[in-house]
Amino acid sequence: MTIKQCLYLPLAAGLLLTAACGERRTAMDDSQTSAQAAQDKLRHEREEARRALDKRLDEIDKELDRMNESIAKASKKAQRESRNALARLREEAREARAKAAGLSDAASERWTDVKGDTQSALRKLEDGLNRAWNDIRK
Repeated sequence: MTIKQCLYLPLAAGLLLTAACGERRTAMDDSQTSAQAAQDKLRHEREEARRALDKRLDEIDKELDRMNESIAKASKKAQRESRNALARLREEAREARAKAAGLSDAASERWTDVKGDTQSALRKLEDGLNRAWNDIRK
């Protein structure tokens, strides 16, 4: 082997190793990019769910205020019963808000459970609200 060949051999080996490492780094970068995209998607989904839930809970709060005004026009007995129902509904609304606060902080593996619990609390609140309105209208 000539001196020239001895000099080129390590240079060629170095270039091959550099190229191989570059391909591996690209695969790792792609994997990290995919993981980041999944995290971003989950974060966006949580934020959207939280905004929608907050909006609905704000609407329910206004409806509870309207209900309170309607109760004032009812008979004394109906007022007493309706005010108790209204107090329960306000407590359920506070509980739903507390669960909604957990949506933003939920770890990705718990996200589905927290979201389901929050939606269940909201359905319970809306059902109670409908029953209370029906009782007031009687």
